[in-house]
Amino acid sequence: MLSQQRRGAAIFAHSLTVQILEEVYSWKELTSYVADQLIKNEKGRSKYIDEIDESLEQFGPYYLLPNVILFHGRPGKEYSNALVIVKLNKAFTAVEDNLPVKLIIGMTTEDSNAHLKLLKYLVEKLKVHQNVVSILSTEKKEEIEKIIHGF
Repeated sequence: MLSQQRRGAAIFAHSLTVQILEEVYSWKELTSYVADQLIKNEKGRSKYIDEIDESLEQFGPYYLLPNVILFHGRPGKEYSNALVIVKLNKAFTAVEDNLPVKLIIGMTTEDSNAHLKLLKYLVEKLKVHQNVVSILSTEKKEEIEKIIHGF
């Protein structure tokens, strides 16, 4: 039987993308970048960007922790189970909320069950303060992957 950690990782293991960027200049740029990393077909990418833009406009960014935001569209068959983590070397600060962002997590899932499992898994990983500190301080994508996978 797989451990809880391994079961959570199995949801997205085949489609985890980690990127480290120097900086971004707008929410639109950030949303487009995350969508490009998550979704390969144009129709799905456009839908995802629209969902995220609508959510940002209506509710503002979804902060998981200080410096950490989550982008996630509604689960659906047009998406695959995918996770992207973007670490920014220079914090992005939106004028609207004036809170710095250094870690962006984007996700898509095929169904509600996978969506909830992945959210639970991410919360478990990120509630360990040292994991967040390590992600924010590393310059290596492989180190971030190890933290997320729990090796």
